[in-house]
Amino acid sequence: MRARSAVVAVAVIAALVGTSCGKVVEKATEKAIENSSGADNVDISKDGVKIESKDGTFEAGATTEMPKDLPKAPMFENASLKSSTKMSDSASTTWLLAGTVKDAKAAYQNLVKALKADGWELSTEMETSNPDYSGIGMATKGNLELNFGTTGGSEKSFYYWMSQSK
Repeated sequence: MRARSAVVAVAVIAALVGTSCGKVVEKATEKAIENSSGADNVDISKDGVKIESKDGTFEAGATTEMPKDLPKAPMFENASLKSSTKMSDSASTTWLLAGTVKDAKAAYQNLVKALKADGWELSTEMETSNPDYSGIGMATKGNLELNFGTTGGSEKSFYYWMSQSK
């Protein structure tokens, strides 16, 4: 599985570089990724990359959308989604979301408040300001587990990893 993931990662990078060379290279790269990774479908466009397989999906780029099957839960406010990955096995499904926020501290603190108000049990809440602001947290509700965080500074990024046990 790790070897397949490494091949996919290298192929995605190559695909992103190759997109400037035209449709022929784009289609050849898509086929190479499909053949080397076992992916069922690879779509590369000027807006991003989407890879689908029996193990899950990966999507990154300007047109990344919120997964339609993501369980309903509070989300970071004023956030832009940049990548989305879904992985499933017989025990659980996991969604890995990443992107940017306008204000890392406000986004983190508002999500913590929203999770508590929605009945989530927070097992970890940690904030630091050295050298830039960052916040991380872990929460559970029923068969859902959420790991989340923000980073300030020039990045102003977030991650939001939700797992649902079957």
